[in-house]
Amino acid sequence: MTTSPEVGDNKTENGEGTGDFLSDLTELIPNTVYYVRAYATNSIGTAYGNEKSFKTQAGSAGTITDIDGNIYQTIIIGTQIWMAENLKVTRYNDGTDITHVTDGEDWSLLNSPAYCWHNNDLSNKNEFGALYNWFTVENSLLCPEGWHIPSGQEVEELFNIVGLSVAGIKLRESGSDHWKDCPGWCESTNETGFTAVGSSGREASPNGNFGIIKDSGQWWTTTPGAGEEFAYMFIIEPCTDYVSTPSPDSKRDGKSVRCIRDK
Repeated sequence: MTTSPEVGDNKTENGEGTGDFLSDLTELIPNTVYYVRAYATNSIGTAYGNEKSFKTQAGSAGTITDIDGNIYQTIIIGTQIWMAENLKVTRYNDGTDITHVTDGEDWSLLNSPAYCWHNNDLSNKNEFGALYNWFTVENSLLCPEGWHIPSGQEVEELFNIVGLSVAGIKLRESGSDHWKDCPGWCESTNETGFTAVGSSGREASPNGNFGIIKDSGQWWTTTPGAGEEFAYMFIIEPCTDYVSTPSPDSKRDGKSVRCIRDK
């Protein structure tokens, strides 16, 4: 994605000798400008051809509908296909209801599946989705059929495809509708189409308090932590260009969910 690429950057190897060679470029990010040039290496050194550039198409993969009738945009990022919106379903895909819990103390003591809306305000549903505890997530029926909640490894793969040092900028929704205002140097581009929003979360301890909306986005993975009380999640924050890899947090906390399509 930088000009004047060299063999020390990403490259393909397509044979030896003279003649025509064909190279396939894979795991490209949608809506992104790439620079390429052919090269040949022999005992003298490496010579390069003329530089070419191209821009990949926006990677929409259509829409998916959950059992409640909510429709989600989807996006292709490298070899993965993600929902471009937070999950807002209130039932498992077999029709079983998920318990809606509003009381903070009740939430903090839960060891069973539950969901809520941020600040217990239904108007946050469409913009930020639902917040689920991990006991909801560990059931494989939360996402629509053919989709699943990502593992920690799949999230790390996403960050590596996008580029860990710039993932925050490329994954966050641009503008300040769903994030707090940031300096110009770290404004979001959302060039991946992932459209992460600052949906915050709900802490189990001490009393099921809600975080500050627009201050961060927090999402569950299906990867359990080392202890029975913890599972892995990932955070995207405003005003920073990078993201941290998944880390453990309390299973009783409420966090957003993004689904990824089965391969």
